[in-house]
Amino acid sequence: MDLYNELNIKPIRSEPDVWVRRLVIYERINPEPVIIREVILDKGLNIIWAEEPEDEDASAEINGHSAGKTTFCRFLRYVLGEKTYGTKSNTELIRKSLPHAYVAAEIFVKQKQWAVIRPIGNGRSSYTLPDSSIEQLLNNRIYAAYQDDYPQKLGLDALLNDFETGAVVRTGDLIDWGHILAWCTRDQEARFQNIYDWRSPRSESESPTFRSSKADPLFIMRAALGLFLPDELKGG
Repeated sequence: MDLYNELNIKPIRSEPDVWVRRLVIYERINPEPVIIREVILDKGLNIIWAEEPEDEDASAEINGHSAGKTTFCRFLRYVLGEKTYGTKSNTELIRKSLPHAYVAAEIFVKQKQWAVIRPIGNGRSSYTLPDSSIEQLLNNRIYAAYQDDYPQKLGLDALLNDFETGAVVRTGDLIDWGHILAWCTRDQEARFQNIYDWRSPRSESESPTFRSSKADPLFIMRAALGLFLPDELKGG
């Protein structure tokens, strides 16, 4: 018996509010783009893994623990609006080795496609273009975006408009896209910590902080999930 068909359940939505279809790392974008790596992603579950070497030679340059999985995840966070893509020491090494490098992505926000390019070398400006591919953006870099307005340009800030409250009631502090991004892309260093610890100081992510390190993150999670009792917010 097909239990799913018996229940006659229909999905509420056809795709996530935010997802990345493609991420490309460029050694340079001028005069001709040079691709280091391109990764295609699906709307569903994507598993990033590195094959372990057949031998146990500790001198191997790349193995499962040094293949770049964390850096890839940090690049994803970066194209979704985080301020940095690594620790200070790591970003300095990348800029030294790849001074003209960029990371680009095709991102869907509420089913609207965006192409984005962000510097990981010594460049300063990011670029965005709606309804476009990465290649189209490379040929039309006229709309620069900066850290202060990057999430707004992509419509990421507008996702918070659906929340029942735009602020933490106890403090009045505004809920920021950076809070939601931190929750949904939790640090590897924080994986064994509490549910309200999303970012570790070791990642140097520069994510928004909280007045209360426990109560405020839990409140924001409830706001994102709509888990409030009737009239609970009226006294705020």
